[in-house]
Amino acid sequence: MISTRLILTLTIIILTVSITLLYTPNQRHPTTTTPITVSTSTSPWNTSSGQAEIKTLTNTTGDEDNTYKLAIKEVERILEEARDIYLNALSRNETWAILIREPYSNLSRMFILDTTIIDETTLLINHTAYRYLVVHVYDAESKTSFMPQRIQVDSMIVELLPRNNTVTYTGGVIYDYLVSYRGRSFKASFTSIGFVEASYYLTVSTSRISDNIYKVEITVASGLGSTAYISKAWLILARYG
Repeated sequence: MISTRLILTLTIIILTVSITLLYTPNQRHPTTTTPITVSTSTSPWNTSSGQAEIKTLTNTTGDEDNTYKLAIKEVERILEEARDIYLNALSRNETWAILIREPYSNLSRMFILDTTIIDETTLLINHTAYRYLVVHVYDAESKTSFMPQRIQVDSMIVELLPRNNTVTYTGGVIYDYLVSYRGRSFKASFTSIGFVEASYYLTVSTSRISDNIYKVEITVASGLGSTAYISKAWLILARYG
């Protein structure tokens, strides 16, 4: 006779696999090799004289053209929604609804609460200036996805590395990037774990890649239990100075 504990274990496994399979089609590895190049004025604070020149990238869903400016707008929207979710969770004492990962500082919380995007290359976090790159945006409502193979903003270049198809993943998928900045190169990995992201209204994770270079992952959900309601943004930050 099958025990109650065994039935519960099998149910959890089935739900985990189902959520992971549901999430995977929305996060397809891009097949395009089209680069995006953003040209700016020499001063990071000059937002009027240096108009960005941006090449169009076909969105990975194949439905329409998506530009870097549109990706930034999506990041702004996700940030605004994340800030509201975070503050509402605190005011209602519902911290179970959010997951904030920050192993060494308060950068995750500061990024949610006090980020101002200045232009296509610069943002402020608590009055500190960072150069930034948007490497991935996914919008659950429109099902649009921005994930270029290679993107360059001034002297910073981020390239999505080929996935090792011989590696199997349990519950999530890892995306590896090569970040080149000021003559040095670093590896940054972003992880999509569908059943974790679908369990919270907000997840935020920041970590240091190297001195003054960070990666940021944000997901927001309009409903729990399914990745069909998840929107997300991945960024690379480099502190000026």
